[in-house]
Amino acid sequence: MWHLLKDLQEKIKLRKQQEICGRCGLLYKKILETCPHCSHVKDYELQRLLKKRANERINLGKGMILGALAIMLLMIFLLF
Repeated sequence: MWHLLKDLQEKIKLRKQQEICGRCGLLYKKILETCPHCSHVKDYELQRLLKKRANERINLGKGMILGALAIMLLMIFLLF
């Protein structure tokens, strides 16, 4: 139980050392002057990457729903 609290404290400490980029929304260390994820990317490329990331999240969500439905159907068939 105590190791979970220690892990949580370490994650909180790490998060306090990070900042959310206003341009791409990803976390980066506060000691850096610019975001290493998007500072070298042009605006139109960043928009394309953000759209791609959004589509990947949507596809992941669809996959999770389909997986949950498959498990539910399997459980129904096994119970009857």
